[in-house]
Amino acid sequence: MAMYSLGAQEIKILDKGFVRLVQVMASDDLIVQAARTSYKWVKKSTDENLIDYLVRNEHSSPLEFAEFIFHVKVPIFVARQMFRHRTASISEVSARYTKVEDEYYHPQWRVQNKHNRQGSSEEFIIDEDIDREYEDLQKRAYATYEKLLANGVSREVARSCLPVAYYTQFYWKQDLRNLLHFIRLRTDYHAQYEVRVVAQAFAYFVQKYCPITYKSFMNNIVNSVRFTMHEIQLLFNENTIEQMYEALEKLEGTKKQELREKLDKIRHILIDASIKP
Repeated sequence: MAMYSLGAQEIKILDKGFVRLVQVMASDDLIVQAARTSYKWVKKSTDENLIDYLVRNEHSSPLEFAEFIFHVKVPIFVARQMFRHRTASISEVSARYTKVEDEYYHPQWRVQNKHNRQGSSEEFIIDEDIDREYEDLQKRAYATYEKLLANGVSREVARSCLPVAYYTQFYWKQDLRNLLHFIRLRTDYHAQYEVRVVAQAFAYFVQKYCPITYKSFMNNIVNSVRFTMHEIQLLFNENTIEQMYEALEKLEGTKKQELREKLDKIRHILIDASIKP
């Protein structure tokens, strides 16, 4: 079993945040041993081929045996996006039990994306007046928070005046199957920058401890595409299918078998859709 109790392994993110790896029970060897349990641990293929088969065909339960624990410090609005992934175990610093630190995130002012209502573009607004107004807003909010506490208001109520730009911290434990799902969604260019840097930090540690699995994940999941039945009908016909089968005969090894399985599936989809190749 590969279990590591770690010293500081930390990646700085944003202006005051970090992703720190606390503990990891994960390795490529652990994953293949979990998978080979079905055959009483008989080795029928290389570790790399087995992991690639598991990831490619979404036989992902062996990945659930691998776990990562992170200590994360991000603005509240980033944490709320992360917590929507309900497959992680989370323990957050409580603003009921403790005083919120005077730390807030100062973003760059990205322009609204004209084609994506929920996203921003790569253009920036540089305006010192906006910067000053933003800083004043955060400082006034924290001054009000401290005044409420000084006047005897409870922490659980006083915190309500703080903006979501203020930093929070939490522990995040997740198995590798669901962690890779988080990485796939949140490293995508559509994801908000502030949560994307968290996912990129997660990905760094996954690649470090499970390099074979991460390589297969990138090849089979992240850098791949899926077609709907309608798209297959538009893209493939009798000639394209036959040309692909002919090209396939020139190949050798496991990739030839993998491609044949995909072509066979496309052929069956076309047949089921009453389009004979």
